[in-house]
Amino acid sequence: MPKAFFGDNAAIAESLLKHSINTITVPNAPGFRSSLKNHADIQLCQIEDHCFIHPLFDSITADEISNCSKIVKCTKPISEIYPYDASYNACYTGKYLIHNLKYTAPEIIDFCKNRNIPSLHINQGYARCSILPVNSEAVITADSKSAEILKQSGIDVLLIQSGFIKLEGFKYGFLGGCCGIYKDKIYITGNFNNHPDKEKILSFIDKYAMKAQFLSEELIDIGSIFFLNQL
Repeated sequence: MPKAFFGDNAAIAESLLKHSINTITVPNAPGFRSSLKNHADIQLCQIEDHCFIHPLFDSITADEISNCSKIVKCTKPISEIYPYDASYNACYTGKYLIHNLKYTAPEIIDFCKNRNIPSLHINQGYARCSILPVNSEAVITADSKSAEILKQSGIDVLLIQSGFIKLEGFKYGFLGGCCGIYKDKIYITGNFNNHPDKEKILSFIDKYAMKAQFLSEELIDIGSIFFLNQL
């Protein structure tokens, strides 16, 4: 049975269990007060079979994750003020690492260099939140500046309208923060019924032979859903 981990959200955990997916809850980031405190993509970055975590990441949760993925404890701390909360919010598509590389934890940069994983610099620090990698060379984002850079790198980009995604305490959330990918399925916290680009999004997902699995009615940015690689 596959395992997924993300911040505390009982409804999404229950829905995933109906899909025969066990879950691990990532505890709140130390010192955070906003709704980002329980966003997993603030606290870690997943690349291939490795999870890169911040220095104060919860040790019990790290032990749970280490049963299925290699843990790399990094030296760069996080704090609630941007960009110090974005050091681990890099997006790995399966081929590229996409991030504002000025903020990326050094261990992530070094790993990608050693594995010959190309790193693409964008101005957005919240890359994992704001980008949904549909496959290794195709993404969906509402960030127009990031979209232009990624297109120039040969990536197929669907640019959608921003908004229409709930994120407590913020004007809106991001699509990447609503999703997680396992094999040929994209698990999404809610459906696209209230999103003006619904048909474009579903068509783009279908273009790459992926299937959308909706976990509830409302699109909520929960800080991404990560699926563990089985060692």
